[in-house]
Amino acid sequence: VGYPGIMGAGAAAVLYGTGTGLSATDNQMWSQGSEGVVGNPYPWEDLGASVTVGDFNGDRIADVAIGIPDDWLDPDRPGAVQVLYGTPTGLDSADNQLWLQNSPDILEVSEDDDAFGYAVAAGNFNGDAFDDLAVGVPDEDLGASANAGCVNVLYGSAGGLSADGNILLHQDLPGTENGTEAEDRFGGALAVGDFDGDG
Repeated sequence: VGYPGIMGAGAAAVLYGTGTGLSATDNQMWSQGSEGVVGNPYPWEDLGASVTVGDFNGDRIADVAIGIPDDWLDPDRPGAVQVLYGTPTGLDSADNQLWLQNSPDILEVSEDDDAFGYAVAAGNFNGDAFDDLAVGVPDEDLGASANAGCVNVLYGSAGGLSADGNILLHQDLPGTENGTEAEDRFGGALAVGDFDGDG
């Protein structure tokens, strides 16, 4: 999908539920060209290549994180994630965020073709009142290992997703089995579950 006049910029369509199922009434099409949305649309950014839903600000209304793995920034196409917050009348652009590895205080830095946002997954990772966001960065180079991959984790708060306490996961962390290798593409797919049953 292209933002009007910009091939491959990408967009995310939202259909709202009713008592009889999804409806086209008040449907929305979001892109970086939408009014009030941070960022600018460029060709072949692929906004919408990944999408996840969570309550990042704890207001009991769903929010959405949209991956833009080829977002045009400096350096070349490192990727980004657009976050829109829900309201009692649906998603709107108020307080929307654009996250990337060059955002203040985020671990790691944006590099050419990192594919930040290739995969996204929401879940409450620390047991507080807010959902958090895991962002796959499968083409991240780690040391001499090209495209080894990593995952950035941002935590939710009353003000939405925040860089406070963010972490970086990869296979070279102490206690992690196997270890980083070139072309591993760690973070190319993400899923969330309570695997140890602690709630």
